[in-house]
Amino acid sequence: MSGNTNSSQKTYVWFNGNQSEPLESTIIRGEVEKINGKYRFCTSATDCEAYLKAQSSHDPIELIISGTHGSEMVPKIHTLPQIISIHVYCYNKHAHEQWARTFTKVKGVFTEYNELLRSLSLSSSSGNNDYPSNDRAIAAQPSVGTDSATGIPPETAQPTTATSLINPQESVLSKDETALVPVAQTEEPISTVSETETTASPAPEQNSSSFLYEADTTYYIIVAHIDLIIRMTFQPEEIGDYLSCWQGVSSGNEQLSAVIEEFRTNYSPDKAIMYLYSDLSTCPYLDNICKGGYVDAIYSSRVLIGDIGKQLEQHKCTTVTQLYLCELVFNEDFQRLQALNGRVIAMKYFLWTNTDREKAISYVSYDASNNEYKRLLFEIEADPQTANVKPFAKLDFVSTINDPDQVLVMLGSLLRIINIDDEKDGIINIKAQLCGTDDDNQIAKQINQIKQEHIDSNGGTDAVRFGQFQIALGYALGDTNLSNSGEKLIRDYHDKLQIDSMDHMKCCRVLGRLEFMRGEYDSSLANYKKVFDLKTRSSTVDDLDLAALHNDLGSVYCEMNDCDQALDHYQKAAQIWKTLKGDLDRALIDCYTNMANIHLQSERSTDAFYYYSQVEMILIKSNDTNSHHYALCCHNLGVVRTSLQQYHLALGHFKTSLEIKSTIFQPVHSSIASAYKCIGTVYQYMDCISQARDMFEQALQIYRQVLPQDDATIQELEQIIQDLPNEST
Repeated sequence: MSGNTNSSQKTYVWFNGNQSEPLESTIIRGEVEKINGKYRFCTSATDCEAYLKAQSSHDPIELIISGTHGSEMVPKIHTLPQIISIHVYCYNKHAHEQWARTFTKVKGVFTEYNELLRSLSLSSSSGNNDYPSNDRAIAAQPSVGTDSATGIPPETAQPTTATSLINPQESVLSKDETALVPVAQTEEPISTVSETETTASPAPEQNSSSFLYEADTTYYIIVAHIDLIIRMTFQPEEIGDYLSCWQGVSSGNEQLSAVIEEFRTNYSPDKAIMYLYSDLSTCPYLDNICKGGYVDAIYSSRVLIGDIGKQLEQHKCTTVTQLYLCELVFNEDFQRLQALNGRVIAMKYFLWTNTDREKAISYVSYDASNNEYKRLLFEIEADPQTANVKPFAKLDFVSTINDPDQVLVMLGSLLRIINIDDEKDGIINIKAQLCGTDDDNQIAKQINQIKQEHIDSNGGTDAVRFGQFQIALGYALGDTNLSNSGEKLIRDYHDKLQIDSMDHMKCCRVLGRLEFMRGEYDSSLANYKKVFDLKTRSSTVDDLDLAALHNDLGSVYCEMNDCDQALDHYQKAAQIWKTLKGDLDRALIDCYTNMANIHLQSERSTDAFYYYSQVEMILIKSNDTNSHHYALCCHNLGVVRTSLQQYHLALGHFKTSLEIKSTIFQPVHSSIASAYKCIGTVYQYMDCISQARDMFEQALQIYRQVLPQDDATIQELEQIIQDLPNEST
C-alpha cells in the first residue's frame, strides 16, 4: 500500500480526540516498535496538524484518525507529500465513507480493530484486508420433540410467531434473522472508539460492518462478559431482569405472554437449556445480543446465560467428540470465510450440533436451484481438555429433546479452520477444531488480563466486580459507553442494597474512586466517608484495607487543598502499613510520596526530603533502581535539593533520573526534555551558563518535536534561553 517505502522509516500517527491513549493505539505502538518504526499519539487536533505539517517530505507518515476529526483534518493535510496513507477508524462506516472516498490517500474506513491492523503496512500485520460483512443466514434448529425440522432459506425466511406488533428498527436482530425479540435495554452496542464517534443510532444494519465469523474486538469483549456471568451466583428473583426485556412486545401477544408467565412462575436453573431449546424467541435473542455487542442486554439476561453455562459445564462431554454443524451462508460470506482458512474464527451464537452427520445435514433444507447461498457442513473435533475451551454437552439430560445425538456448544466459541473442501453433492465440508484461545490476538490477551483482575481467589465474581470490569475495560479501550454501563450497573445495585451491607460499602468505594478521577471531590469524599464509617465499626486498626481507605481519603483532601486532613490520613495509612508489612514495604511508596509533595508545596523542604528519601530506600531495598519509579524519585529528590540550595547534590539526582529515563523512553519524549530542563535550571543557579544553555537547548529541541509550536512550555524555554548572559561567569 506504500510502494517501495521501507516501513522501518515511517512514522505512524494516531489521533482520535482522546486525552488518554486507548488500548488499540498501545498495541499498534508495540507493533511499530517491533519494526523499529516511529509512533506518535496526538491528544489534540492542533497538536496533530502541527506535527504532520512540521515533518520533512522525505519522512513518510501513515495517519490513523477518527471519522469526525478526519472529515475536518484530512482536507487540510491530504496534499502533504510526507503523508502516504490515511486510515479512518470510526463507528459509523457508511457516514464517513461518503467523504473519505474523495481522497486518494484514504486506504479505508474501518470499524473493527483487526481490519485496521491489517490495513497498516506493518510486517507483523499481514493478512487479507478485504473484510466487509453481512449477517449469517440463520441455521435451523430441530423442532421440539422431533428428530428433524425444516430450515428456512434466507431469502424466504418467515417469522415463526407474529412479528407485526414490533417495529423492526426497535429489535436487535439482523435483517436476515427471524424471531420475536424484545427491545434491547442498551441504547448503544459496544464501541471501541472515542466518545465523539458513538452518537449514531444502533440500527441493526450498522452492526453488520464486521464479518460474522471474525474474532473482532466486540467478540472478545462479549466473551469476557459471558465468562464473568457464568462465575456469578444469582438470586431467584434476578430472572425478572431478563423478563423485563420483553415488556412492550408481549402486550397483546397471548403466546409470548404465556411464555413469559411460564418463565416467571416455573423457571429454575436446571431448566435453562430446556427454555433455550423450546422457546422460539429465547435462542435468537441471546444469539443476536451477543453478535450485536449489547452489553446491557447481556447483563439483563445474566441468569439465563449463566445457568446455561453452568448446565453445560455440569453435563459436559469428557472425551474427544466429533461434532457436525450444518449452516446456510450467503456467497459473499463464504468467500470471506475462505480467506480465514487456517485461522481462528468466532462463532457468535449457540452451536446446535449433532454427532450424526446425516442428521445434522437433514436439519437444514437446501434448494439446489438457489445460487445465492452455500450449504456448509462444519466437521468439528471437540476436545474438552483443550485449555479455556467453551463447554459442550449432549442434551440427553433435557427431557423435551428426543434426539440423543444432539450436542450444544456454549455461546461464543472459537473454531480453528483446518481445511475447506471443494463443494460436493451440494455440501462444502469444513474441517475445524474447537479451541479455547487465539494466541495471536493481542486485544484478546489484554481483555483477558483485565477480566482476570476482577475474578476473586475462588474463581468467582459478583455484581460489583462485574461493574468494575466494565469500567476498567471502558477506560482501556477509550469506550465511554462501556465504562458508563459499568458505573450505572454499580449505582443501580447500590440503590437496592441495605446501607450497612458489605456490598453497599464496596459500591461506595468504587463510586468514590470514579468521582475522584472526574474531579468531583465533594461527592467522592461523601462516598469515602460512608465507607470509612462502616469500616471503623467493623475493622481493627490492623486492617490493610482500612490503610488503603485512609490513603484514598488523604488524596481527596489533598485535591481539596485541606493539607492538614490529607497528612493526617496519610500518616494513619502509613502507620497501619508499617505495623503489618514493615518499614520498607512497597505499599508505602505512594503514601510517602504524597506526604512529601504536601510538605514541599508548603515549603517544608526538610520534611519533604525525609519522605522522598524513605521512598528511595524502599526502591533500593527491592532492587528497583532502573524503573520509572526510581527515576521519578530521583527527580523529586533533585527538586528538594534545589530548594535547599544543595545544587551539586541536586545535579546528581537529576542526572540519574535522566540516565534512567533514557533507557525507558524514546529520545524524543517530553519526560527526557523535562530532565534536560531541570539540569539546565540547576546549572543556571550555579552560574554555569554554558552548560545551562546546552541543557535548555536540548530540552527545547525535543519540546518542539512533541508539543504544538505555540505551547507555553516552548515559549517559556525560548525566553529563558534568550535571557541567559552571552558568556558564563
